[in-house]
Formats: sequence, C-alpha cells, structure tokens
Amino acid sequence: KNESTMLATFSALGNNIIGLLAGSLITPLVLNFGWKTSSVILGGAACVLILISGLLNKEMESMEEGRQRASVPMSEQLPATLKNKYFWLLLLLGAFSLIMNANAIGAQIFYCNMVLKNPMFMSVLMTAGQLPGILILFLMPAISKKWNKKTFLLMGAVLIIAGFAITGLAGENTTMIVVGTVIRSLGVGPILSAVFALVPDVVEFGIRSEGLISSAQSIESKIGIGVGSALTGWILAAVGYNPVAEPTQAVINAVKFDYTWMGVILGIIILIIVLLLDVEKICRSI
Repeated sequence: KNESTMLATFSALGNNIIGLLAGSLITPLVLNFGWKTSSVILGGAACVLILISGLLNKEMESMEEGRQRASVPMSEQLPATLKNKYFWLLLLLGAFSLIMNANAIGAQIFYCNMVLKNPMFMSVLMTAGQLPGILILFLMPAISKKWNKKTFLLMGAVLIIAGFAITGLAGENTTMIVVGTVIRSLGVGPILSAVFALVPDVVEFGIRSEGLISSAQSIESKIGIGVGSALTGWILAAVGYNPVAEPTQAVINAVKFDYTWMGVILGIIILIIVLLLDVEKICRSI
C-alpha cells in the first residue's frame, strides 16, 4: 500500500509541476509568439523530457526472482478484465478527473479575457490551481498511513465541488476566485495521486492482469485530456462564439458556466464514482 502510494505521489508531483510551468508560460508565449509557435516550443520540450525518461529508466528484475507465476492466456485475461467493474470505475474516475482538469485549464484563458478582462491573470490562476496540489502531495505518503485511498478520493471530490462552487459565486471578485481555485487544487492533488495508487488494488481483484488493468490509465488519460480540452470549444460553439467578433452576453455566460458550474457537475460525477469504488476494502477481505 505505502509503496504504490509513494510511486503514485511522485507521478502526480511530476505532472503537476510540469503543468504549473507550462500553464505559467503559455500566456506570455501566446501573446508574444502566437499559438502555433507556442505549441511547437512546448511540444519540443515535452519530447525532450519523454526521451530523457525513456533513455534513463531501466526495467528492474522482479524481487521474487526464481518464482514463476502461472501465465494466464489473453483469452482469459480480456473477458475477466472487461467483467471487472472496478476496471471500469477506475477508468471512469481517471477520465472524469482529467476532463474536469483539462476543461478548467481550457476555459481559464477565456475566463480571464472575457470575464475578468485581464489575460495576464491566467498566470495567477495557474499557480493557484497547481501549487497547492503540489504541496499537499508531499504529505500524501504520511497521510496514507492513517487513511485509506477512498478517504483521499472522497476528500478530494468534496474539495473540488466546493472550490468550483466558490469560484462560481465569486463573480468578478478576484480574491474569492483565487480562494476557490486553491481549494479546488487541494482536491485535485489527492484525486490524481489515489487514482494511480488504486491500480494494484484493482489488479488483485479477480484474475490478475497487470497489463490490461494498467491500460486503464492510458485510456483514461487520452479520453480525459481529449474530451476535456475539446469541451470548452463545444460549449462556446453552441452559443455562437466568434473569435474575431466582440463576445455576446451569451458567450460570456457560457464561459462563466464552463469555468465554474461545469466543474461542480463533473465534481459530483467524480464523487458518485468514488462512493461506488470500494475495491480497497474488498481486497483487504480476500
């Protein structure tokens, strides 16, 4: 339990730190170089970091060397995995968490431009939306010794809902917006950490299939980031947003909804999934 939580914490820390750096840089990059050049710069940096990880990491031999575990054929693994409800719950939890996070980041620049009329405030919100989550992640290994992962998830979901709601009620009060964003960030940290840490528990439920169960993380990240990034565009398109025209009141209202109350809705969905996710308790009883 402690080992999986520690590994998940470092993974979440890396994601949040890079997200904070990219989010802080995106506004000045776009204002100075445009979206295309900014995408090339950030994409190139991402390629370099991925290459470094791939070249420096080496697969370790199993600690149980000499002990062979019976191989389960794919014809048995795949049906068992598809029947494993916790595989689907983990996939949905990760997907909706990333949809919520990606949509908030996507809507943020429109919110700063149209509602607050201050594009540079994006850097303040990115810091408020990432830094508290990074700080709380340092406490996760110690906290995990006292509370289980479901407790992390429940606390995270409640904080996400509360944070978005406060932002929705803030209007143009920037202090209240920052407070809501900080609270939301404190919820996102435990969510992203516990999602990764739950993979070993789901693997233990039913037929062991580490590869297929772990694929849920890859699937959820692609669905979550893809849908979350597109969601803002879909909402704006639905109200007739025109990037070269002055935004209408309908567009401004849509941006406000997308950045705040859409997060509340997604947070409630995450909370419902967490309430159904009792795999850790079941694994302890097996």
